[in-house]
Amino acid sequence: MKKKETILTYLLMFVVCVAVVIGSFFGEVGEIISTIITSLTAVISAIAVYVQMRKDTKITQAEFLLEFSKVFYAYEGAQVLENKIDRATEEGKLYEYTTDDYEALNDYLLWLEGLAAMVVNKTLTVKLINSLYNYRFFMVVNNPSVQQNELGRFATSYKDIFILHNQWISYRKKHNQPILLEESDLSKLDAYDSILKKVNN
Repeated sequence: MKKKETILTYLLMFVVCVAVVIGSFFGEVGEIISTIITSLTAVISAIAVYVQMRKDTKITQAEFLLEFSKVFYAYEGAQVLENKIDRATEEGKLYEYTTDDYEALNDYLLWLEGLAAMVVNKTLTVKLINSLYNYRFFMVVNNPSVQQNELGRFATSYKDIFILHNQWISYRKKHNQPILLEESDLSKLDAYDSILKKVNN
């Protein structure tokens, strides 16, 4: 990668030198050609800088997501709940909330709320988290038992989860991707529309 950048830099420098020479030896027409070449070089340089910045941003976001995944596993309760969800799924059932899971569910939702807040604040994008966190997100927020015992009862405390859900659903439908537990979609909760309405006002 460094080699390509070095070659591009030398190439641009060469083009600028050629432009200067043309301007010096060919009078008024040469100056016009020189100006055009110099302007094009500036545009190409700007594009190259922009592309590099985009690459750097994507690398930074990827590194951040890796660290954020580690945070999930720091919550012991979140892991416990995920294991229960996985076991129920393997048995062809839906996870059923019990009062013993209160702390585990709170840990899990706290982590999801953090993820949602970063998308809502545009630190991350739905596109970036889609493949990595699709299962974790929808298997919990579209679970009727979780909705009944936590998300439905304390909807305003999880407003960023509701906003992210709305954005994520739109993204997956646009790209013809299936939605986990769509039959019990979070949008069917009474509080859903009112929370989104408050946010949009």
